[in-house]
Amino acid sequence: MTTTTHAPPLAMLLATVIGGCRPAPEAVRELLLVEDVALEVLFESPVDLPRVVGVVLPGGFSPNQLPASGDHLLRQDVGLVQVHVELPGGEGSPTTGGEMDYHGAGSRQAVGAALRFAGGSTPNTEGVTLLEMLNVEGPLPVVLIGRSNGGNLAVATLADSDVDVPKVAGLVVWETPAGPQFLLTELRDPERGECGFSALDGDGLVCEMAYDQLVDASPPFLDRDNDGLPGEDEPVFEGLLLEEGRLHSPSLVRALSPNPGRQEEQEALDWFAWRDASRLAPGAVARQPDMGVIILGGETDHAQHIDDSPHVFGLAQVFDSKGAWTRLLPDSTYSELWVEQPAGQGVRLDDPGDLAPTPHALTHLLSAAVLELGDRTHNENWDNDLDTTLRDGG
Repeated sequence: MTTTTHAPPLAMLLATVIGGCRPAPEAVRELLLVEDVALEVLFESPVDLPRVVGVVLPGGFSPNQLPASGDHLLRQDVGLVQVHVELPGGEGSPTTGGEMDYHGAGSRQAVGAALRFAGGSTPNTEGVTLLEMLNVEGPLPVVLIGRSNGGNLAVATLADSDVDVPKVAGLVVWETPAGPQFLLTELRDPERGECGFSALDGDGLVCEMAYDQLVDASPPFLDRDNDGLPGEDEPVFEGLLLEEGRLHSPSLVRALSPNPGRQEEQEALDWFAWRDASRLAPGAVARQPDMGVIILGGETDHAQHIDDSPHVFGLAQVFDSKGAWTRLLPDSTYSELWVEQPAGQGVRLDDPGDLAPTPHALTHLLSAAVLELGDRTHNENWDNDLDTTLRDGG
């Protein structure tokens, strides 16, 4: 079965709702500073639609993300206001203060500043709030978006009681590598076993791995052909090189001998304690009990060489089990996909649902999820399944 992920049907619907009621919109794109944090704001002016503010966090660890481009962008023609964040340690102009910290405390504070600006409570360094830039009254629904590893940072920020975060209407994450093994891409299907939540790892998501052929080298590798050398088709666990030593998942470290060149198990556990969405999701729900959560993923993950996307379904299961309004993929009235899993049906690792066909238009899929959460908030409509979009206030 095929699908379409193009934008025109939704755009045509919106044109029907507001056609002839406004002049031709002007695209606005501005770089600014808020509390020493560099942001980029994109919106159309004027727009008479219900507005939603999306704070967008990119994937990876690199702080250099502005100006935003490509799949990082959301749609601008449907009432979406975008706020993109430069994390500490970037080299742009303007740039965010502080040192690059691999999504540590400084990065979480930067995201908090972006959320406060998005919520209308904090002005930029020129004394102008986002609501004044938009020339609208507020507050407006704010949705936090994390692409890939940005989802781990998004959840960590919402869970961190040391970060002043306003009320968030929704959270959207796309193929977030929730769990150390996923973040470091250590898993491979031939050796992977069952996945679940391990008390040994702070109740985080962990998959069993057969390490019978693991060679304790620098870096470690799986010697599938038993020749003592890493071959082209044999996984090599490079880990992440930090000042404190090379970082691997706690699961892999347990299978290796102590080595002064790499972090020990407890050090790895501590490092991931604030960088693993599967461990931090309960705290995020506790601080934002009314937010809606939409988990996005494609049939073929953009980074994981494994089947079934346990990191996608596992993270959704945590949010769902903690009582958050949670769904996989947007409602089909917004995504225009033939596949969806309505909210309220539950999401389980051992009973995964369907994900988006691959390839899919990421900009459209992210925008659809943000629009749905914003419109539900505008209309106070959290029905599990919709017959039509809520763009007209219905």
